[in-house]
Amino acid sequence: MRIGGIVLAGGQSRRMGVDKLRLPRHPDATTTVLQHVVQVVSAVVDDVYVVTAPGTFPEGLFPCAHILHDPHAHRGPLFALAHAWSQVDWTVRDACLVCAGDLPGLQRQVLDELKAALEQDAIAADGVVVRRDGRLQPLLAAYRSAVGQAWRSAVQHGETRLMRVVADLTCAVVDADEAQWPAWWTRPIHTPEDYEAWLSDGRSGV
Repeated sequence: MRIGGIVLAGGQSRRMGVDKLRLPRHPDATTTVLQHVVQVVSAVVDDVYVVTAPGTFPEGLFPCAHILHDPHAHRGPLFALAHAWSQVDWTVRDACLVCAGDLPGLQRQVLDELKAALEQDAIAADGVVVRRDGRLQPLLAAYRSAVGQAWRSAVQHGETRLMRVVADLTCAVVDADEAQWPAWWTRPIHTPEDYEAWLSDGRSGV
């Protein structure tokens, strides 16, 4: 399967108070949270695209990725995905891994599992989504290239919520709890408390 990767990095980090994606992955790290995610995704896919607001991250910042500046900055992941899908040549790719940029503990095993599940799917599901603590994580998933039409159509019809669109797709699930993955493999950071929790007990398990 020919697969690309999209990392969403266009949020405003309101709850964090600072740009969480620029935070060091840990105090003595040479990489930021976002750089870690991009590195993990790039190890699994053919091409990586980082979707961000104009002027946030310049082209060339990530040697292994392309920067896509979203003209609909800060309008949410559905708009970002619709824009990103329109910028990628899907004639040479069958599917795409989608990851939020705020996953400091993301491990390649998670993405390998998503990719394998999509390749092995016998019912031609639209995608494979991670489920954590009983809830779907649509920004940690693998989607077939045709799903881009669903993103674009939803935006054209005024939809703003990604989960409403995902609910109409046929998606298989990879359950993080059943897989017994450490929590931080799939857990994002949203607040200063989340980041402190990651620094104090999360990074020891990855």
